[in-house]
Amino acid sequence: MARNFGRPIQQIILHTTATSQSATVESIKTFWATPKRNKVTGEKEPYIPNLQGGCGWSTPIGYHYIIGVNGERHILAHLSQVVNGVRGYNWNSCHISYIGGRNGDDRTPAQKAETKKLIQELRSDKILGPIPVIGHRDTYGDANRDGVIDSRDWKKTCPSFSVSDWLVEDGVM
Repeated sequence: MARNFGRPIQQIILHTTATSQSATVESIKTFWATPKRNKVTGEKEPYIPNLQGGCGWSTPIGYHYIIGVNGERHILAHLSQVVNGVRGYNWNSCHISYIGGRNGDDRTPAQKAETKKLIQELRSDKILGPIPVIGHRDTYGDANRDGVIDSRDWKKTCPSFSVSDWLVEDGVM
């Protein structure tokens, strides 16, 4: 029977840090906490997506787990905590990211193996149970309302691979 974490975890959402593979967990956490700065005045301002600067999050945690280049698992938050993975999906999701993704799908074999292992552990009956696994980009649904969910609907390309294809190809689920 799945455990109760004080909130209804209904899906696992996969991400990329959208950094080079040389990024560190500490540098990523610093970016999350760094206030946004106005390009002209240099003054601190609220975070505006896709512009220069940090995120300025008051709770600077974007994911529950980050998988490093060598497959090391970094636990950033307990599953009972809400993190900043996807606006509107944080309260009921577990978020996993891999370091990399700036240049497309650059996951290492070690990252793929550890992500697969982590997903299988989380989806066990002892932790979360058999919940869906999706990519960040899959949360937008049919945004342009043309009846087809495809790349034209994505607000972000995170992660930089098709989660549904990978789940089947690597026998994750």
